[in-house]
Amino acid sequence: MAMNFRLMAAALALTIPLIPHAAFAQGAWPEECKLMRMAGLPMTVKFNHLSIPAQVNGTDLALAIDTGGFASSLTEAAIERLGLVKHPMNSVIIRDMGGKIADEYVRAEKFRIGNLEKDGVYLSVMATLPGFDGLIAPDILRNYDVELDFGGKNFNLFKPHPCKDRAVYWAGSYAAIPITVMPDGHILVPVTLDGQDTDAIIDSGAPVSVLSMESAHRLFGLSPDSANVAAAGALMGGSGSKVNTYAYPFKTLTMGAVTVSNPRIALTEGHNFLRGNSAAVLLGMDVLSRLHLYIAYGEQKLYVTDAEAH
Repeated sequence: MAMNFRLMAAALALTIPLIPHAAFAQGAWPEECKLMRMAGLPMTVKFNHLSIPAQVNGTDLALAIDTGGFASSLTEAAIERLGLVKHPMNSVIIRDMGGKIADEYVRAEKFRIGNLEKDGVYLSVMATLPGFDGLIAPDILRNYDVELDFGGKNFNLFKPHPCKDRAVYWAGSYAAIPITVMPDGHILVPVTLDGQDTDAIIDSGAPVSVLSMESAHRLFGLSPDSANVAAAGALMGGSGSKVNTYAYPFKTLTMGAVTVSNPRIALTEGHNFLRGNSAAVLLGMDVLSRLHLYIAYGEQKLYVTDAEAH
């Protein structure tokens, strides 16, 4: 669903051309390079998911931010509460959503995130997401620059920045990393895990970071019987089945010049479940929450600092 919030852009250009406290870097930037914030919202972590307030047809909702999702959705319970009518998927809606990811959809007459409002938004139907009314996925996010400020607990959407490397306003030192935005909107980023170069998916919808045992064996020679590998219970897989996991004491995960020490990355049984994205690692909330991320979808670059950098 290629969404383009245009309704309030002209007014926003006059009222909030710069984000608060942006003087650190932007004061010296050419005027045409300064960031334009389109929406700014408080961001909380709830049930290991990112939560922001939103509105559908004037009703307040709590939606999860899922950079690893496919299509923005509402839960069955939220749809019933809103009195929306479900429709079966058809070729037009499937095309707008970038592929069939649900059997049904609903049409929201008014969809609002902060100051951004859009009429006639198609949202897929999902069964449930405990603690949330639905989620916002890359079909919306990829139209903007997205800032996940875990230290300040802020979620910002910016108009795609017009000048190369003019994105980080909150710190003087940062990593600027080329990324690949996959056709489904997922973000593929190069990382180095304990000295081994590989690729990772940035997935704010995943509570934990994972590496398949298949990839762990290929990269590090690890197996369930290796020293320092310990059984760590089970995770719920994408198909709803449980997947056995193992703990291993990784020492460093590096993205550009930014390093996360002692990252918690669960080893999962079986083959690489990220096969469609050609990535070995899925970076979930346990790692991402230690960072400050600015995702420039259009430029295909990820800007990163430590969460507390300023």
